[in-house]
Amino acid sequence: MLGISLFENGGYVMYNPRITLGAPNYIVGYGFGVLAEGDITDDLVAENVEAWKRYYHTYETDDPATINGLNDQGSQVSDLYAYMGANYYTNFMNDSKDGYDWVPELAVADPEPVGELDANGQTDTWRFEIRSGLKYNTNSTLADRAAFNDRDVAYEDFLTPFKLLLNQANGLYRGGELANKTGAAAIKGAKEYYAATKNSAKGVDETVDFSGVGVNLLKKAERPTSSLRLERP
Repeated sequence: MLGISLFENGGYVMYNPRITLGAPNYIVGYGFGVLAEGDITDDLVAENVEAWKRYYHTYETDDPATINGLNDQGSQVSDLYAYMGANYYTNFMNDSKDGYDWVPELAVADPEPVGELDANGQTDTWRFEIRSGLKYNTNSTLADRAAFNDRDVAYEDFLTPFKLLLNQANGLYRGGELANKTGAAAIKGAKEYYAATKNSAKGVDETVDFSGVGVNLLKKAERPTSSLRLERP
């Protein structure tokens, strides 16, 4: 009786003329490519530090109290965390500037299916090779963090985030979230491991068997690289 509104909500984003966008039109799920493909063509007048005049600036009205993306339930910290961390895969705009591609970052190549693909091109288990020769760079002045600077990333380190997240004793928000995921986003055995670590020691508790969790490192004997295997229920 009252009609249907055209938009439930909407908004505008205004870019200063000194910013050159990476794409002429908005790409759904990616944006204009402002950070990766865009450019700043003139100095920021309000910035007094010469070296920062062509850096993007932003501010937050709320203090998130943490910069740990593994222990925050909103998007604010996760957005900031993305500037400091790395993922197995990342996104870059395609050559025609009308979409984006998935590109290996910590991984070496596209994931490979383990077993037969179903009619939708999916399978329960995927395997991908992870990069070797990586080193830590914390950019921290705290002694316990700075101790990692220039240290080689061991292939076992790729399992550490999963062990930290799924150790219920650590109380990390994203750990409970990961343990309770269902469907394509779920990891085999994650919920059971999370339940088993309720009274564990904090940190990484190696006394609890992790082998039932569908995240495995496979060492390749013929060359110094490894692969990570992710398995869904």
